[in-house]
Amino acid sequence: MKKRLIFSCIAFASLIYAQGFNYTTDSLAVRKILDLNGLTNTQVVDVSSAPFDRITDLDLSFTPGDSTRVYKKLTVLPPESGALTELMSLRLHGNALSSLPPEMATLSKLTTIALSNNVITQFPAVILAFKSLT
Repeated sequence: MKKRLIFSCIAFASLIYAQGFNYTTDSLAVRKILDLNGLTNTQVVDVSSAPFDRITDLDLSFTPGDSTRVYKKLTVLPPESGALTELMSLRLHGNALSSLPPEMATLSKLTTIALSNNVITQFPAVILAFKSLT
């Protein structure tokens, strides 16, 4: 039984790497979001959680006075944000986002998204693709 479990884990990990999806891929997508918004000093590990070699939780919310995480409001999310296909929780409240990129439709595992206190004036159609939202 133990050998079968180990083999299954190795096979699963090989499948993930064969498809090119891993923490490196995810962290590059998050790095792009941070850099595009001038957050070059913010570390990916400070805003994300990756328990199984993929980022599942991303907190890019802006809280005035909290300089330990995001110290500047996000104004844009790049198409690369759609590469975070294992993302389950995305917190973006308190930013200056006016829209969400259509590439985010690939985030099928997203169960939570927080968008309050942004400058979005129209309902983002991409939210309809998030079938797992609770």
